[in-house]
Amino acid sequence: MSISREISGACADIGMTIPLLFVLANSGFDAAILLFGWGAAYVWSSWHFKVPVSVQPLKSMLVMTAALNITMPTLAAAGLLFGAVLVALSKTTILQKIQLWLSAGIVRGIQALTGIGLGLVGISIFQEYGFTLLNSEPDYEVWTVVFVGVIAASLFLFERIRAVLVLGLLIFGLSYSLVGGSSQEAFASAGVPDMWWSSWALIRWDHVLMLIVSQLPLTLANAVFAAEQTYKDFEVSSGPTSIQLASNIGFMGLVLPIIGCFPTCHGSGGIAAHLQGGASSYKSTAGLGIVYMGCAFFAGFGVIDVLLGIPIVIFVALLLADAARMVSFVGRLQHKRDWIVLLFTVVVGGISQNLAVGVVAGIVSMSVLNFLGKDESHG
Repeated sequence: MSISREISGACADIGMTIPLLFVLANSGFDAAILLFGWGAAYVWSSWHFKVPVSVQPLKSMLVMTAALNITMPTLAAAGLLFGAVLVALSKTTILQKIQLWLSAGIVRGIQALTGIGLGLVGISIFQEYGFTLLNSEPDYEVWTVVFVGVIAASLFLFERIRAVLVLGLLIFGLSYSLVGGSSQEAFASAGVPDMWWSSWALIRWDHVLMLIVSQLPLTLANAVFAAEQTYKDFEVSSGPTSIQLASNIGFMGLVLPIIGCFPTCHGSGGIAAHLQGGASSYKSTAGLGIVYMGCAFFAGFGVIDVLLGIPIVIFVALLLADAARMVSFVGRLQHKRDWIVLLFTVVVGGISQNLAVGVVAGIVSMSVLNFLGKDESHG
């Protein structure tokens, strides 16, 4: 086991975590609570599964929370109910029946759409903030675009030196931030109620329903079924099953909102990032969780601001490399029928900008192909 590769793998998904931390903090959440909760989820999940695992905020809920200014009581209620639904599904045969509907073409389509989504997130963050997250005005220039492209391509193409590249980038980023890239003003307005349940009467139940309905299909597709497939892609024989993943995501949904933390899942893109980055032991991601919790404890000393002072171009490069990796998995499809189903899943999901709609399109196309195949056999 190479220590440098384990560290590289542990840090490979921070390109997603830190930008989303910034987005939530500017939406009124306490960055220290977020890091503590996500860190605890990393430690528990890594120890529980005994393999490297990702912990990412629920993206659909995050987007809607930021767009609709959803309050913490409403989000907490949604997180708790969402967790209860997943735990219930993991204890019945319903989850297994849902999984039977998803062919290889659909799962690869989910992974491709997730990869494309990751890439677009990276590009949009880069366009909005430029070189660092703390800029009031974007400052990206031609050289920064070239830098991101070269680093992302190198991370994707040269896996043998990925660990060295990631460590070098992180050392450079932290040095830049410590010299003058961070700002104590980033979270001046941040904070969530210490006792959110005291505002129970303020819960918008229509928003709760909307959050759950939009998030559930995405989580089942990307953080349960595609996540299980990702472990198989990287030949992790002891990787968790879809039932175990759903149960643990549900458990975290029942715990994290209680302390005012945004709920999380085990995104397949994050799992791929950790494994591709070099993580082979659960201690890698558990260690990252301990670091996050440490940052939360020392938040008053500006530790979080140092993290956010790391140049955004580093995170964007990591995101783009991971996105390319996720999309590249489609090359493992072997049958024409799976490629047709993949096409319907990706095209419909992309046009609708809704992964759940893409999954439905994939299931419909698979059913039609199966029907036509049976009809031909009878003819």
